[in-house]
Amino acid sequence: MVMDIRCAPADVEEPRKTIDTLFFLDDERVVSALAVDGRASWVLPAEVPGFPRSDRVRLTCVRIWLEGAQLPDGGTVDIRIATRGNYLDRVGRTSYRFTTKPLVRDFQYRVVHADDGSAEWLFPNGSYGRIEVDGVVDEEIGFARVHPTPFAAWHVTATGDRLDLSGLTRVVLQFAGSVNPLT
Repeated sequence: MVMDIRCAPADVEEPRKTIDTLFFLDDERVVSALAVDGRASWVLPAEVPGFPRSDRVRLTCVRIWLEGAQLPDGGTVDIRIATRGNYLDRVGRTSYRFTTKPLVRDFQYRVVHADDGSAEWLFPNGSYGRIEVDGVVDEEIGFARVHPTPFAAWHVTATGDRLDLSGLTRVVLQFAGSVNPLT
């Protein structure tokens, strides 16, 4: 006897890739904590704008850019990005919570004042960010646990040789992954 077992109803579309979904975090408490201590925490709730008409958002890459941070030409920013493994999720109008292994990723970018065509980010002051170490969530993680959602408590630590965070104006979160369209 053969049974047809499906993970989702037949009328649910396959997940779609999403690239460069940006969240601009300019909360004074977060920016100030990062500028003073080099670390900050915040919660990104499931109701946050940015994934309209989307369910079951899953991340394959997390990047954090620090706007207003000052570095000498060629200086690097090292960012440790982490969650505790507690996530929110949404499917339709139903919200869910789940726990999995905490996510810990390093993201490093070099700041240059002239673009040679390899820059991935343009800062408001006209300097460029070139990725040195990307915040990619390993593909093999999908076999061991659930890919994380952006809806979690995030913890960030920023360091760098001669990194000056006193002029920090905002934190930009750049997410890539997949979403299920709402039906």
